[in-house]
Amino acid sequence: MMPYILFGSYVVAFIAAIQHRGLRGAFYFFCITFPFTFFVSIGPVNANSAELASFLALLVLVGALSRSGVGLTLRWPHIHYAPFFVYAAASLAILLTSAPTPRAIVFVVRPAAFLAVAVIGMQVVRSSQEAERIPRLVAIGVSAALGIGLIELLMVQDLSDVLAWKTVLSRMGVLPVTLEEQAILEWSYVEGLSGIFPLHHPYAYFLGVVWLFVFSRLLHSRPPGRESTAIHIGLLVILSILLLATQSRTFQLALLPAILAGVLVMPARRLFPRLGVVLMVAAGIGVVVAGSGMGIERWSATIALVTGDPSDAGDGSVVQRIEYQERSVELIRAHPWLGAGFDSYGAGFGQSKPHNAYLTEWQVKGVLGTAAYLLLIGVLFLSGWRGYRRGRQGAVYFHFAVVFSVYVGVAGFGTAFLGDVRAAMPLILAYVMIHALTRETRLSEVDEGGRAERLSGRPVG
Repeated sequence: MMPYILFGSYVVAFIAAIQHRGLRGAFYFFCITFPFTFFVSIGPVNANSAELASFLALLVLVGALSRSGVGLTLRWPHIHYAPFFVYAAASLAILLTSAPTPRAIVFVVRPAAFLAVAVIGMQVVRSSQEAERIPRLVAIGVSAALGIGLIELLMVQDLSDVLAWKTVLSRMGVLPVTLEEQAILEWSYVEGLSGIFPLHHPYAYFLGVVWLFVFSRLLHSRPPGRESTAIHIGLLVILSILLLATQSRTFQLALLPAILAGVLVMPARRLFPRLGVVLMVAAGIGVVVAGSGMGIERWSATIALVTGDPSDAGDGSVVQRIEYQERSVELIRAHPWLGAGFDSYGAGFGQSKPHNAYLTEWQVKGVLGTAAYLLLIGVLFLSGWRGYRRGRQGAVYFHFAVVFSVYVGVAGFGTAFLGDVRAAMPLILAYVMIHALTRETRLSEVDEGGRAERLSGRPVG
């Protein structure tokens, strides 16, 4: 009964947000609640699932249209939501290559959900003040989700109690079905510490997103006072420790080129005053890695894979991924244009993915799917880089768009997680913030141009 009460409360709150705040309420509801999809599950109706997130995203669109009629003004072409439209269109190939099963349909619905939330967000968030509100709302959601985790931790004494407590919550439907005891009690995964972190890869991804946003804020704080700098550096060190504890090599590795891109994109006049801060962050992370020793064995397995025989890696996960990727390449060669469709691995491979976003998109949707995926990442990078180099208002958000797009692009070589609505939400929010800042700057430039023409006596327009 409990899971249905929790889910019912979620839906009622969502409907109330639409009823009282319309389009704006629906979008802000998503900003606050999407962090729960990383940390909290609701039994058989799982808020942690991409299926429920996709359903609710489309429900936002339907509810918004019912409240505002057909008043959405979608001018075409629009560089900010065009990538989402292309990505959704590319996913229609699945309907031609796959049996119409519910799981296959979900792979078509997810990109449509991306498009729905992106368009709504760009209609709602239209100024720098509204863009600044998004991180605050997300922070509220993160704090609430972690608050639930803290309550859980206070009620357990040791790992055996964690196991018992997680079992109770699973029976209530608050957490996913309990994993086997050995997996839960294993230190190398976060779910061994608290049931509030059901999956370590999504948790690692989200930690990386927060890390990069704090990093961008640190590099653009005005003025860079000692107290503010110390707080930011402390947060980065804590996030680094948590990210190492997840043992997710994909997102640990992806963070490094993103940090490098964030440093290289900064003009010298901005970087040099903060170069000491950057070095302090690097030194702090180095101390954490060296002192903890976390992940040494798994990274040595990865190095062995790159430099020698995969069979010498001593890591079944690494070797298994190579097998899956070889199978994926075979399918791509046989079906290069429209893809092989959903669930195309065949007997012996189950539902496993190649753990590579680019191979996954190509295998399932064909060459257009991969191109659309690259378009999502590429347009965000170019929009962020262009806005940042032009010195537009809200430099921290343009900078974050650059480093985040690099982070996602590199992580795609080790995971296909971005195809999940949960993982796509930070990408969508970055697009929304960039769109609001670009739009506000463009309108102010037009307004200043018109004012100058009026003062000079020339006709406006």
